[in-house]
Amino acid sequence: MQQPAAASERDDRAPEDRASKVYGRRPELNRIDHLLRRVRGGRFDALLLSGEAGIGKSTLLNYAAEQAADMLVLRVSGVDAESQLPFAGLHGLLHPVFDEIDRIPESQATALRGALGLSPTAHDNQLSISGSTVSLLSMLAEHRPVVCLVDDVQWLDAASINALGFAQRRLGEDRVAMLFALRTTDGGAVPCPSALSTLEALPLKALDQGAVDAILNDRPELRADEQLQRAIATVAAGNPLALVELTGDDSSTGAGGTPGISLGLRLERVCLRRAEALAPSVRRLLLVTAAEDSGELGVILEAARQLGASLHELAQLERLALVQVVKDRVRFVHPLIGSAVYQAAAFHERQEAHVALASALADHDQSRSTWHRAAAAVYPAEGVSEALETLARSARRRAALTTAAAALERAATLTADWSRRGRLLVEAAELRWELGSAPDAEHLAEKAAVADHELEARVAHLRGRILVARGAVLDGYELLTSAATRATEHDPSRAAWMIADAARAASYGGDIGRQVAAGRLTDAIDAASILPAVMLTNGVATLLSSGIDAAAPLLRSTMDAVAEDDDPARCLWAGTAAAYLGDLQQARSFGVIAASGFRATGALTSLAQALELLSVAELADAPLKAETAALEGLQVATDSKQVPSIAVHLSTLATVSALRGNEEHTVDCAAQVFEMSARHGLAYPEARAMAALGLLDLALGRPQRALDRLDQLDRSARHIGVSLAFAADLVEAAVRAGQPERARAALTRLEEWSCSSRSPWAHALLERSRALLGVGAVAEDGFVRALELEMTHGPAVSRARTQLLFGEFLRRERRQTEARQHLRAAAETFRVFDAGPWARRAEAELRATGESVRRRHVAELSHLTPQERQIARLVATGMSSKEAAAQLFLSPRTVDYHLRKIFAKTGIASRTQLRDLDLAG
Repeated sequence: MQQPAAASERDDRAPEDRASKVYGRRPELNRIDHLLRRVRGGRFDALLLSGEAGIGKSTLLNYAAEQAADMLVLRVSGVDAESQLPFAGLHGLLHPVFDEIDRIPESQATALRGALGLSPTAHDNQLSISGSTVSLLSMLAEHRPVVCLVDDVQWLDAASINALGFAQRRLGEDRVAMLFALRTTDGGAVPCPSALSTLEALPLKALDQGAVDAILNDRPELRADEQLQRAIATVAAGNPLALVELTGDDSSTGAGGTPGISLGLRLERVCLRRAEALAPSVRRLLLVTAAEDSGELGVILEAARQLGASLHELAQLERLALVQVVKDRVRFVHPLIGSAVYQAAAFHERQEAHVALASALADHDQSRSTWHRAAAAVYPAEGVSEALETLARSARRRAALTTAAAALERAATLTADWSRRGRLLVEAAELRWELGSAPDAEHLAEKAAVADHELEARVAHLRGRILVARGAVLDGYELLTSAATRATEHDPSRAAWMIADAARAASYGGDIGRQVAAGRLTDAIDAASILPAVMLTNGVATLLSSGIDAAAPLLRSTMDAVAEDDDPARCLWAGTAAAYLGDLQQARSFGVIAASGFRATGALTSLAQALELLSVAELADAPLKAETAALEGLQVATDSKQVPSIAVHLSTLATVSALRGNEEHTVDCAAQVFEMSARHGLAYPEARAMAALGLLDLALGRPQRALDRLDQLDRSARHIGVSLAFAADLVEAAVRAGQPERARAALTRLEEWSCSSRSPWAHALLERSRALLGVGAVAEDGFVRALELEMTHGPAVSRARTQLLFGEFLRRERRQTEARQHLRAAAETFRVFDAGPWARRAEAELRATGESVRRRHVAELSHLTPQERQIARLVATGMSSKEAAAQLFLSPRTVDYHLRKIFAKTGIASRTQLRDLDLAG
């Protein structure tokens, strides 16, 4: 890549003086100048311009391009004809830098090339492409600032909008600017895409009278005709393009113009009159250009050649200032010209343009060629519909779910086979659901007029899952179980899957009766159709109705059924079974496979659920990894609007903060969970949030409050998994509060869980709890047995807590030397995991034995933000900034910025020192 050009000399003229023919926009020009200064200074900035057609959005983008002459300017305009083609806008924006893609990490380059049609085998899912876009823009900005100008956002495809929206949220420390322009409707409403909703908005209003007069006085033909000036000004209503284009247009200025016709439509008519004056071959070239948003000169000229046009016609369009040719790209001087030409063309003319473009692209971009065939197709068009379905199958094999869904939707509109149409719509709806777009999924499911039992069951399954995602967990349960009962005979596999999802819904709601009932429903499922999900459903139902002793074999069978499997959905169920058994190592392993698989395919809905499992499994052994998984899960669940999953991830973050003694963050996360639970009846995350507050009280030396919270949670019995996971905390709180009798019920559950689950960790928790309730040799033997188990099988944080309790016991027994060994180990582990209150408690005990305690750097980690801790952990494992950025979907420059803050807060000066802090957990 070329090195950046030298910056232009400072220009102290006002913005309006520096921009040719820009009137009355001083505040807007100043804001754009500020944006460009920020980018030159090394900071990201973004802005969304909005307003009616002709109000000046494109002019302001042109101004930004002029003032950014020393930067790399990437530009694209949305085109109505390709608004349904996934990543078409991104293709147009990044076309000038295709040669640079291979400089980003290989996996990201492969994904991005696949999405842009440059490679046939990439995994071009939305999440991967969004992360790859961040990396590419960040890499380009290392050499010179980058300015992305995106016009007519209302016609940009959704996949490109999502990728750019994702990028603008993560490029905080990069020399990148993004300016978006969005045309409002005639009513003034701004249909802003949700991916851009966080952008600073700058609505463009009508010009004031001074600016209007300046524009009209700048037109020589109007200077002597004040009456005509007034007529134009009245019709234009402060719209700058109208003031220019309506000059000399008698039909628009006479008597105030045609009543009832919007200004936008009048402007389009003016543009069309300019086009209608052209020769037919020139108009055809103009239409081809409007129909192909990539602007690729070679493709447009080849298509135009088939329609009788050539370079000669292109030169005419340039002379008339309708289009511009820059290197190998063609673009309209104003986007309104392209949209007006395309929308006004007769259908057969648009057909001819798309057919020619399909032919021009057939040899080197089959995907785009198929989309142009689809744009030209007339219902019914079975051949095109089948080609789109083939395209969708290919895209799905490449994990390109966005492309697959769009192709299936269009294929459905072109087939006369109503049975096939229903199937295509249902498949598209299922993909939209996995991509995290429940509203689109629901809309497609409603359009699918299904007649056969299989499709009916799939639609019901989808609707039930959407209800659960919205937080209506018990309504979703009822729909799913009812549909499963109807589907049992003709589609047992689907029925089994629906029952498992219904059980998950009941689990979110803490409804034990419905969870047990779901297990009973599986009795009618043919044994050949039993899935790991159903095994888990049976196991949990048995756990709730008959206890862990009866449930353990079923839960172990779930894990055994997936032992050699890497299917992410099956691993998710198996990992959940492992968590119930207290086998955190297996739960973690299955969770990693599930999350990686769903992440690779862009299945956001399932990814959020897999991260629930992974974050819970990591809590006791690697709180920082748990936090990393929960933060990602929270973002994914929020993006895909999954209310129960949002609440679960918040409860995990509350637990991590409780371990660190961060009361403010713990209480804040818990409060959000309680609010969601009050609205939606989400007893599972509510119970976890309550347990987190109990853990916080325990950490901060408030055992009585901890006991009251955990005892209340235990008595409510809203979720057996939570009660088991925090039973040992209840025992410790009861002993420290001087009320050991309140720990008996929790101890009994631990005994049953340990005996039946065969989990070494569960057995270690039981031995620790027995030791706390015992005295003398009985207590000592219990601590010894617990540590023997935890040294080999136990999670690190749990082991440190046992070492702390054993050390306290030994100190009270006046065995100071033995106590120090355990207290030192506990304090070191707590420091590593930033568990400040626990570390201070261990250090206080050490001082009580007569040992001096030297504070370490790790104690300063409490000042780090969650994102800084994520980055610190990854860099501590030896990752480069680029590798850490790719994993966190950030830019390397943002990672470096946070590293500087980490060094300042911790008092260290290098990555080597950061690795010495042992942050891998």
